[in-house]
Amino acid sequence: MHATLNGFTVTGGAIGIHGNGTDATIQNSVVRDNSWIGIQEVNGPIRDCKIKDNIGAGVSGSDGTISGCLISNNADGLYLCDGVISGCQVLNNREHGLESCDGFIQGCVVSNSGRYGLYRCNATISRTIVSGNSWGGVVSCDGSRIDNSIVAGNKSSAFGSSSLDVLNCTITGNRGFGFASHTGEIKQCIIWDNDDGALSNSTTPTLSGTVNPYFVQPGHWNNIDDVWIEGDYHVAGDSPYIDAGSPLYGGDPGDPTEDLDGNPRVVGVRVDIGAYEFQAPCEGEDFDGDGLADICDSDIDNDGVGNTLDPCDFTPFGVPVDSTGRPHADLNLDCVVDLRDFATFMISMTGP
Repeated sequence: MHATLNGFTVTGGAIGIHGNGTDATIQNSVVRDNSWIGIQEVNGPIRDCKIKDNIGAGVSGSDGTISGCLISNNADGLYLCDGVISGCQVLNNREHGLESCDGFIQGCVVSNSGRYGLYRCNATISRTIVSGNSWGGVVSCDGSRIDNSIVAGNKSSAFGSSSLDVLNCTITGNRGFGFASHTGEIKQCIIWDNDDGALSNSTTPTLSGTVNPYFVQPGHWNNIDDVWIEGDYHVAGDSPYIDAGSPLYGGDPGDPTEDLDGNPRVVGVRVDIGAYEFQAPCEGEDFDGDGLADICDSDIDNDGVGNTLDPCDFTPFGVPVDSTGRPHADLNLDCVVDLRDFATFMISMTGP
């Protein structure tokens, strides 16, 4: 039997929910103020829950998908969870944000942990922000890769004693090194304004840089309260990192197709360096009728080829078109409906 717990508040126990390894679904629920663990050994999906203020871990030993959850003010946020962890806010936990989680971590924010943000996580990590953690950002993690992510404003080094490959990430404002004793490949990363420097006993980065990236808004430390104030790590149009990545990017099926925002990679001539792909300001008519006057849609003519225009792609929105995108009344095949088409019609009716 597959059980579902939906819309409950579970509080005041030792373990709030003990799944004993079952595939139960926990959703839209609050698990708080338990004297040990919030949720333990639930291998079904845990989604859209608030798991907070538990004395021990928020979630422990649970290998199902954990998605859309707020996990805050526990000891460890997530401990020994080896499934997909997606779209979660892991905030203000007293020890580690995630410890010994070996699955796939994507689209999460891991911030303000009392110790490390990610610790001993042999996971693949993508499009994740790790910031403001007291002992460091990503430490003793030996998974395959972290990509399109930000590691910023941690109180020690961003990466320490790890062997992850680091691809298209932004590493800034950390009070230690960008990379300390790091043995994985470092490629197409912004490594800027870390207090102790970019590297200590670590792999030499390729297609990366330590010069000012011209962020839209750099993050900074509030030294009175000793807290990190997040910035906006998109780059301005004069950044040296635009179109500065590998010309071969995209040739490997493993190259990510999206940046941290979910926008396509390789908008310009080459992939950009850092977690975000610069999106050039767009001008023009609203060709695809989405309410935005732009010509930067990924597939303007809906033919499955991004940013590739067919001869009649500039037909105004709302004009009836055939399967090729040509206006029905374009009788002289110039992609414009005007008096010339009327003349063509009259000739066809009366002859030359």
